[in-house]
Amino acid sequence: MDTVAPGTGISPDLFGVFFEDISHAADGGLYAELLQNRSFEYGPADRPDWHGLTAWELLERDGAAGSVAVSVEAPLHPANPVHAVLHTTTVGMAGLGAGLRNEGFDGIPVQAGAQYDVSVHARLTDGPADRLVARIESGDGQLVHAEAVLGPLAGSWERHAGVLTCAVTDPDARFTVTATGVGNEDAITDTFRDRFARIQDALSEHHPEITVVGTVGPSPSGQEWEDGWAFARERQVPVVDEHSYKSPRWFLENTRRFDALDREDPHLCIGEYGSWGNDGRHAVAEAAYMIGMERNGDVVRLASYAPLLGKRDHIDWAPDLIYFDNTHVWPTLNYHVQRMHSVNSGDTALPVTVTGAPEAPTPVATARHRVQLGTTADTCAEFADIRLGPLGTETAPGFADWQPESGVWKPDGEALIRQTRNDASSDTRLSLADAVAGPSYVFAVRARKTAGTEGFVLGFGGTSAADRYEWSVGGWKNRSTRLQRVDEGTRHDITDPVPNPVETGRWYDLRVEVDGLRFRCFRDGELVHDFEDVRREPEVLAVSAVRDSAHGEVIIKIANATADTVTARLNLAGADGDTEFTRTTLATQPHATSRFEPAPASPVEDRVTGRIHDLPPCSFTVLRTRAKD
Repeated sequence: MDTVAPGTGISPDLFGVFFEDISHAADGGLYAELLQNRSFEYGPADRPDWHGLTAWELLERDGAAGSVAVSVEAPLHPANPVHAVLHTTTVGMAGLGAGLRNEGFDGIPVQAGAQYDVSVHARLTDGPADRLVARIESGDGQLVHAEAVLGPLAGSWERHAGVLTCAVTDPDARFTVTATGVGNEDAITDTFRDRFARIQDALSEHHPEITVVGTVGPSPSGQEWEDGWAFARERQVPVVDEHSYKSPRWFLENTRRFDALDREDPHLCIGEYGSWGNDGRHAVAEAAYMIGMERNGDVVRLASYAPLLGKRDHIDWAPDLIYFDNTHVWPTLNYHVQRMHSVNSGDTALPVTVTGAPEAPTPVATARHRVQLGTTADTCAEFADIRLGPLGTETAPGFADWQPESGVWKPDGEALIRQTRNDASSDTRLSLADAVAGPSYVFAVRARKTAGTEGFVLGFGGTSAADRYEWSVGGWKNRSTRLQRVDEGTRHDITDPVPNPVETGRWYDLRVEVDGLRFRCFRDGELVHDFEDVRREPEVLAVSAVRDSAHGEVIIKIANATADTVTARLNLAGADGDTEFTRTTLATQPHATSRFEPAPASPVEDRVTGRIHDLPPCSFTVLRTRAKD
């Protein structure tokens, strides 16, 4: 080689790379966009099997139904003529309509704590849809990793943007966007307030004959309930909808909750209620609660048990009022209570004074408390480093003395135990009886989900296997954490749920501080719940009396929720001792139940004379007699 020859110049740009947008090199590759076919413009010219909805699917969930198509009519811009038209025909249980889902390019990889910008151009062609809910979900749709509400929607094209902050790391997530209809259990957000106010104002102006019913959330207590009542008073809503899915004891404790209602406040529609069971104690507790409604029928304007019907092998929510299959119908004890009330209704509530009524037995105080840990449905987990005892002096007892109640538990040394059953049909529990002494103590454990769709449960304050408190972390399809009470085996919420999913493979420090009936729940050192359970005395013998003016009769209803026969002496003003009654009685055993077979008891009707009546234990009795002038 001649190192001193003049030579020829070489381009400084000689060696480089050629980038060709094939094989998902850009879309699905270098380009940060995570959605595939985001403008619905795929077509056969690109690939023979492509079309405008390639990579998109119609999302129909929780009973929602609808359709989707691509259109070029009235586009956003001539340069961007294609768009999707989403139509909802049936709104789902959660108040959401039909939607769209996109799984990106072989899944959407997301990182815990990362923020993802989302924007959409949308317009409302018709119907009541107000906003869009954008979510990052797990690939099977069971877990919500992030959510943003976009809107409100208008009749013209507008851009709506938000930020999705992901709760977990998931290499195979998906994106969904769903339309929303003010529903019947809405959170009392600024969005709800704005939309409800506009609907109420429009109806008041154009259809004053329509009574607008507001909402106070999904529970008869808690912050949503308080916010709902405050907003209803502010807007002077005539009637609000309250829902009560609670235990039989809660219903007996709350038969008088309507007595103290301010008659100038909005009136009540109890649009959904039920006591979580189809046995005798549940049915009689509902009968007593309905007596409380009837005594205050001037402010409790409407009430309806829910759910109504459940088909065998297709039960989404239990209990139901009536069960059926293709050839049979099984009314429940709860149904008989509903029918006895409905066919014996009156138009005027009469004053009633009850003396000498039996009282609920005083709960037996216990010096020591039971604790539990476990998993919610379809979840495997491991637990370690258990700690129990008075605050500041708790000890580490290990798992040697714990007893499995359900699930498959495998110890690994003294300090760790695994629950390995992955069953969608039920929860799992591991119990330690006589765990701690006294009313104040700490119960702490480290927990890690190893598989499944939900999370953990810590039980505490237990006086028996059927009576306790529970902290559910990552329950209800891993959407929330909630504090619950279990009364005689019936579980119900006592606080508003807090959105807080559980990530697979991550250790969590869970800690419950018990101080009598005050509970403080901590997750990784952060206070999640601080609640004191103040309970009312249950009304175990509930009585109402009404006048049926159309038939000239007085109707007396008595629910006896005790375990004993109660002898009642009726003193009707203006009536003599020979008063004749038509009597209907539903009496059953407290734990007698049925769903897909005939109910264990049905109402019995007879005619009796006199003022003294024996009321069977666990019974509901209706007495009708001619009204006196």
